[in-house]
Amino acid sequence: MKKFEKIVTWIQEEVRSGRMVSGEKLPSEQELSEQFQVSRQTVRRALEELVKENIVESRRGSGSYICEDAGILLGNTERRADHEEKRIAVMLTYIDTYIFPVIIREIEKKVTQAGGILQIAMTDNSVAKERMHLEEFLRTRRIDGLIAEPVKSGLPNPNLDLYQKLQKSGIPVVFVNSFYENLTIPHVSLDDEKAGYLATKHLLECGHTRIAGIFKADDIQGQNRHRGYVQALQEAGMLYDPDKVIWFHTEDRKVHPREGILRLLAKGISLDAVVCYNDQIAMQ
Repeated sequence: MKKFEKIVTWIQEEVRSGRMVSGEKLPSEQELSEQFQVSRQTVRRALEELVKENIVESRRGSGSYICEDAGILLGNTERRADHEEKRIAVMLTYIDTYIFPVIIREIEKKVTQAGGILQIAMTDNSVAKERMHLEEFLRTRRIDGLIAEPVKSGLPNPNLDLYQKLQKSGIPVVFVNSFYENLTIPHVSLDDEKAGYLATKHLLECGHTRIAGIFKADDIQGQNRHRGYVQALQEAGMLYDPDKVIWFHTEDRKVHPREGILRLLAKGISLDAVVCYNDQIAMQ
């Protein structure tokens, strides 16, 4: 058996046995080279052969992945029992703009690799839409887990009881981007207070002294970034001026931040820097 054929046979057997599943990323060329003690050219030859057989697909700049029907082609028609038909719902404020397509793509990749099904819902940062989706999840019981971005987390939310009901029913929940302070649900999010602090400190270190701030009022991210802004100013011995702070809400995010800065300038308030809630606001 030629050297490249050993790699081909190994990957085929991994798929056939279910140890590798559709969508799963293969080890890198370097890792396979070290594992089989062969050159990277030999590894490439093996991967080319697997691509021809529709067992592996190559994604430019990303690597090589097991094809969707690879298991069927190799005679493995059964899903691994521990991943059978798991349905994960992801509920975000928005799904087609800003950072959200990237988040969804990475979630989809992991769910697919585990043999699961992804269900997507969007709230538009609306409490009513959030409640509608949560009630549907509870009513149908068709999901095995929920990844959710909290809606207007800086304001009192009447939907917290629905999240608690999901947990009691055995459906795990993880928050992304933010969290509700009154719920003990794990979350994957930034240290927003530190982010606001570091942004403001950087401007201070650059010599700016008249620093305005633009923050989102109805999400906890904006409130925490504002806390960091205040902390950095206080540490520098500078007086916090509320007149230099512009607060905006979800509904007026496209116009209020820019108009707010123009109003400050029209009043004759002198500014030499602005700490912005995010890069979208900074671009405005």
